[in-house]
Amino acid sequence: MNVSKLTPVFLSLLSVATVCNAQVMVNPQVRTKAAADGKVTVVDVAPHFVTAIRLPEPVNSIALGDPALFQVEHSEREPELVLVKALTERNAETNLLISSTRGRQFSLVLVNRSSVAISPQVDFLLQYKPAASFLVEPQIVPFPLIGQTTPITKSLAALQNPMPINSRRSLQPHSR
Repeated sequence: MNVSKLTPVFLSLLSVATVCNAQVMVNPQVRTKAAADGKVTVVDVAPHFVTAIRLPEPVNSIALGDPALFQVEHSEREPELVLVKALTERNAETNLLISSTRGRQFSLVLVNRSSVAISPQVDFLLQYKPAASFLVEPQIVPFPLIGQTTPITKSLAALQNPMPINSRRSLQPHSR
């Protein structure tokens, strides 16, 4: 067989083997975080992978620090879900602010460390859970949804004479 005909086949097999060995293996993470901790959350992302952020309430708006480095998507069909993707192979960081329909803000730092780590940690899912509490959290109602308010006042006569003196004595226990 002619060596010149085998050379392209050999080179193509060698390049396929090199590409297969050069693939980056990731360390996928699924994390759960309390929604009411008030801290900035670091989210590890990597190119070619999507990170899902599930919130405990519907999303109202999203603001991304640098849209050239990361892509953020939100659909009204999944109101509690935000998807994040790294757009670059190089190391990158930016912030992501998410506000909910109930008035809460979630502050995140998106970090792409893919070119540094041999097996980078990637958050596949970051799920916020409501903080466990014995207290019932008050519902935040936007002002325009309140139909009518009425002030509570007492009449001037009731304030001047709250209760007759004879009535006060009858309320006290009798001693015999």
